[in-house]
Amino acid sequence: MTTTTTPTTSEFALVDIDLVHPHPRNVRRTVTDVDKLAESIKSGGLHQPLVVAPLPMPEGAEHTDYRLVMGHRRLAAVKSLRWFKVPCVIRYDLDTEAAVLEAMLAENMARTDLTVTEEGDAVQALLALDVKPAKIAKAIGRTTKHVKDRAQIASALTEKARQAVDDGQITITDALHLSKIDGDTDHEIAERVERSIGTPNFRYTLERALQESEFNRKRAAAIAELEAAGATITDGPAPAGPDEVRVFLAQRPDDVTDPQVSVYVSEWTGWGQMRVQWVAIRPRAEEDPTEGDTFVAADEPADGDDGDSDDGDSDDAEEARQAAARAAQDAVWQERNEKARQERRDRETAQATRIRWLHEKWREGMHAEPGVRERQLRDLVTVRGDGYTMAVNQTRLAPIIAGPGKKFDDGAPDLDTTGWSLDKLIFAAWWIHIGHDRDHDALAIPESWDEGTVAYLQGLVDDYDYPLSTVEEAHIDEYEAFMADADQSAEDD
Repeated sequence: MTTTTTPTTSEFALVDIDLVHPHPRNVRRTVTDVDKLAESIKSGGLHQPLVVAPLPMPEGAEHTDYRLVMGHRRLAAVKSLRWFKVPCVIRYDLDTEAAVLEAMLAENMARTDLTVTEEGDAVQALLALDVKPAKIAKAIGRTTKHVKDRAQIASALTEKARQAVDDGQITITDALHLSKIDGDTDHEIAERVERSIGTPNFRYTLERALQESEFNRKRAAAIAELEAAGATITDGPAPAGPDEVRVFLAQRPDDVTDPQVSVYVSEWTGWGQMRVQWVAIRPRAEEDPTEGDTFVAADEPADGDDGDSDDGDSDDAEEARQAAARAAQDAVWQERNEKARQERRDRETAQATRIRWLHEKWREGMHAEPGVRERQLRDLVTVRGDGYTMAVNQTRLAPIIAGPGKKFDDGAPDLDTTGWSLDKLIFAAWWIHIGHDRDHDALAIPESWDEGTVAYLQGLVDDYDYPLSTVEEAHIDEYEAFMADADQSAEDD
């Protein structure tokens, strides 16, 4: 009597090629160079068998079909050669969809030529099958963060952005930042960033978009909370009637459902600071609303003044003329102030972009071009004839080490220089004593810059390949034009 047992792990066999079916979720989206591989197989044979997993055998079926796990390009090549059978390793342990996908991903990762989004799609497929990120990371020899980052890129980016990552137009870090912008709620913002891909303004546009998107999320959350509390929400300050006065409250009122009380939440202005302003409408006959924690809007007439005049038509005409002149002057000043504010916001965004870029460079090791460390050391010697110490103003490094907007206390573990490379040590010392101040100087109007400010920006370009935005280039041009005019005036004198 002969007893047959089914292999528990794997076996080698020649399998009818028609019984081997490509996996519909192949990790690689495209199978390339099939003709070249077919020529190689034709002349030298197939050196590596396919790896397949048995499919469930339908009732009444006469044979077992197999799902291809590894070797999609090899299968396409031997099919083009009209093979009838193909050598396969049959894996009986790959008995679930998750196990198959995990094996496919691990095999392709070992060859290191998967694109970022191909890897991300495979990871996302495993996560959808409830495979834990830590298990995926262990299977492919990567960190859990690596797995989560790839999944985030694959699931959150548009096709255009995904292609830009695979083509190397944007870095993985840029892609992760871009994925934080919700294309559904911030559609226009996401489109603006995508249009800037491949331009010098990409990082600047991305930084501004991240600020605006974060502001929108906070504003939406604030409005949702106010609506839940029963407050009346307006787009701007509620108007007051002829016998009423509009009062801007300094704090949230006890009764937010009072029909005479409303609230508005400021729109994005570029500063990133949200303003929740409560407004109350009160009869003019009430006590002076300027007392206590409230104040009257500046555009309201004083209490008891209805704005009318009995001094005749000439007085009315003169008052109207003066009012028009004041309004025109106010408009000019408002336009100038808004332009100055916008230019300041541009410089602040440019600075945030530089800091984020330096933070990424720090994470990569701050490797400098030849001669940069020596030049930074010479700068330090010029500034401090007695050398320098890393204990002074070390917290200035916080946004570069931990990321934009971060702060450290003295003695924070992240400021422990043990293990820092020479590149990092020299850059850190240079930044503490020189780079930080020059970067801060760049926030001022270009007319206030000096040669050191321009040299700092140009140094980032020359030493670390920093991509200047058009805003920064315009500021440098503005500084140089200002200095040229100053030199010409000096010559004329």
